[in-house]
Amino acid sequence: MKRRITRGLQVSCVVALLMTGVACGGSDDGDPGTKPDAGGDVSGDVGTDAIVEPDACPAPTGEPVNHSGFIEANETWAAGVHTVSSTVTVRAGVTLTLEPCAVVQLAADQSITVDAEDAHLVAQGVAGQPIRFERLDANAAWGSLNVFAPGTIELSWVTLDGGGTTAADPRSAELVGASLAGRNQTGTPFDTVFVDHVTITRSAGLGVLLDSTGFASGSTNLTVIEAGLNPVYLGAAYATHLPSLTLEGNGDDRVLLQTAGAAVYDSSEPVLGEATLPDPGVPYLVGIEGTHPSIIVGDSRAESPSATLTIEPGVELHFQGGDTTSAGVLVRGKSLGPEWVEQGALIAVGTPDQPIVMRSAEETPAPGDWQGLYFQYVVSTRTALEHVQVFDAGGESSTTGVCVASVGASNFDADCSVVLFLEVQPAASFILNSLFSNGNGCGIYRGWRGDAIDFEASNTFTSLSGCAQSNVYNDDARACVGGTCE
Repeated sequence: MKRRITRGLQVSCVVALLMTGVACGGSDDGDPGTKPDAGGDVSGDVGTDAIVEPDACPAPTGEPVNHSGFIEANETWAAGVHTVSSTVTVRAGVTLTLEPCAVVQLAADQSITVDAEDAHLVAQGVAGQPIRFERLDANAAWGSLNVFAPGTIELSWVTLDGGGTTAADPRSAELVGASLAGRNQTGTPFDTVFVDHVTITRSAGLGVLLDSTGFASGSTNLTVIEAGLNPVYLGAAYATHLPSLTLEGNGDDRVLLQTAGAAVYDSSEPVLGEATLPDPGVPYLVGIEGTHPSIIVGDSRAESPSATLTIEPGVELHFQGGDTTSAGVLVRGKSLGPEWVEQGALIAVGTPDQPIVMRSAEETPAPGDWQGLYFQYVVSTRTALEHVQVFDAGGESSTTGVCVASVGASNFDADCSVVLFLEVQPAASFILNSLFSNGNGCGIYRGWRGDAIDFEASNTFTSLSGCAQSNVYNDDARACVGGTCE
């Protein structure tokens, strides 16, 4: 399903619309679905996802109801004003329910935390009768709605305004200044947060942080406006249910994606199972500045299951680059005793109109900014790449092979846009109709001993410092012993 990014009203008008249901004049419409090359505003027509029903909630009466401390039994907060003077914690086995038209005002840095086992926050507004979380002190940000798996948060027709943290630098805050957060420390995959017509405005740092967890199936219509950092942070293994997005005026409108490598929050596990990177309409930014992260598919352990990462047409990945093996996409096989067998698979099949793009995140890209695609041990027969465009790759792979990758390369250094460092040669070319450009070293490093399977026939190689494809170690041709590029 195509994710829609909308922009058309000035930020102040969008916020006014969200708060009052009354639109102000003026627009700066552009082409729908336009992607930026990097962070920044995203242009498009205002679609139905961005339209908010007029607020039909009655004016609150009576004194606000104050809450703090632990909630030990099921509790419901009715329509009207509620205040949170200090952090509320929903304990195991307990559900906190908010009714339509509830307004929750939270004090500076105070939060609602959902404890792990069978604890739930359920805030289900309806169109025209939303639920709102906002500042108690107009000048001081509140904290977050956050949950530990296997607890859950379910939000429908909800606005979270002015949360995150009061810290001067939200990157140093516990949840990176996110207004909505889910965390999973169980070691078992679990999706903690469901959103449906949820709007996050003025979050101090991230809009949403999901650490080793994801959005629940069916999540849709997430709007993030004026977050100080990225609208969403999550790991590649948990991106499958990323909802449709409407973004405006965030510090960086790209979805921050982390799988491995040091980070403020590190969703460090590889993909072990079935995962999909949907097209959010903006690029994914892989990693944070100063780190060299990778998307890893499979872990090479004999006891681990098969793993598949599917990248949808139109997806664009911006890599934070680096000179280590962990700056790219790593897909692994595994050994079972003396035999090497399939484990990880990458399915990245774009179209001529919607190619899958992978490139450097640097403002001025250069060859070798990031490592590229690395296939290790065995290429799965499930793996397929078509209409993929790879730019600026060929960073240090820490791999020295037996085949020439670049004219004059010392020790046959395998720095290339794609590295195939295999114990078992692939059955056939699995990369078709793709482009490799502005890269360091060769386009494709054929690192195995055996037949010279051809990857040049349908692919395009431009502006590379080395070969289109390296030669292959072949006893008959002896092509790799002091040999030259094909």
